[in-house]
Amino acid sequence: MNKKQKIILFIFAFILLAVLLFPPFHLNKGDEGDYNTGYAFILMPAKNDLSMIDAKSLFLQYLFIVTIGGALFLAFKDKQ
Repeated sequence: MNKKQKIILFIFAFILLAVLLFPPFHLNKGDEGDYNTGYAFILMPAKNDLSMIDAKSLFLQYLFIVTIGGALFLAFKDKQ
């Protein structure tokens, strides 16, 4: 692992940690629908205590971050 790969790994680890600590929240109101209540610290839900973590959005964000991070990590490997 070269220096550029270490930097990429550190940056994407920091981004993943930030996404984990500040996930998206949503509020399900039954027949009225599902409302996005924004992002907030994981221990303090956005808007009110009835909001829940939006697992679908969180999974998609993680998938996107890991894909981009992995592609950059492989793109900057040493050519031999």
